[in-house]
Amino acid sequence: MQFYIFNHTSYYTMKFFFNLLILMLVTLLSNSQEYIVPHGKDTIPCEILMINRKNLTIKEVKDGISIIYKVPRKNLSAISELVSKSPEKRFVFQLKSGLSFRFGDIDPAIDQLVRQGVTRSEAKEYYQSQKKGYNVSASAHYLLNSKQTFRNHGLGVKYRFFSSKSSYNGTFDPQDNVHLLYGELKEDIFIQFYGLSWMAQERSANEKWFYSSAFNMGVASYRDELSHLNTPRLITGSALAYELEIAAQYFISQYLSVQLATSLFSSKLKKVKQETYNHKQTVELDKDHYENLSALDICLGFSFFF
Repeated sequence: MQFYIFNHTSYYTMKFFFNLLILMLVTLLSNSQEYIVPHGKDTIPCEILMINRKNLTIKEVKDGISIIYKVPRKNLSAISELVSKSPEKRFVFQLKSGLSFRFGDIDPAIDQLVRQGVTRSEAKEYYQSQKKGYNVSASAHYLLNSKQTFRNHGLGVKYRFFSSKSSYNGTFDPQDNVHLLYGELKEDIFIQFYGLSWMAQERSANEKWFYSSAFNMGVASYRDELSHLNTPRLITGSALAYELEIAAQYFISQYLSVQLATSLFSSKLKKVKQETYNHKQTVELDKDHYENLSALDICLGFSFFF
């Protein structure tokens, strides 16, 4: 019987993707440039501080001196694409990756591992490593307001994938007063979320920044691939899940923005399925021993408008 559908490369693939995403964000931000073009004049590189229907407030550097002044919009033939208009699009697709920090009490699990002969510090390190991991998420929304307004709402779907791992090599006490066993204890944990999403957006006065929030509701699936002394065991389960997210987006172009987001994911397993080579069972968990899947996510990502 094959238990391990996910392999160990999943964890390192997510870590590589996260590092690559950071590199892409730095590159894009370093290459972005704002400018204005007055009628009949050359392009003026500048930083646009404020924009409204009549004027632009800009900061221009001349001979090392920063000058801040207003320019009437009617005197301009062009403004950098970055702030010219907010995207008047119907769909937005978001891709994010980052770090996750799971909640939940690990003290009972630590005590159980200590009773097997593992030192408390090693048991604590083992379970704390499970609480930190990487996440990748994707979402797609249909924007209900297609016109250029300061507020926008959207309906869509959200997917989230979380991965963490822990391992310990050492001795175990089977409590028979005779033997000590040496071997490995390891776990690879995967949590997936599929849900519906409601998103709200609001743009800043200068149109470069968007601030958004989202509420997601769906189903979380849990998978723990555990191996103890070369004996594999698979633990799975699913439960209702919620997620609340806030983000700040900075527009690189009319169709692309980068964002920093944080979200609170909430879900608890009340029962799990356990499977070994020759045995399967469903276990109803006590209220004090529910598996807490809740986590705080901190992510970087992109939004694509079309």
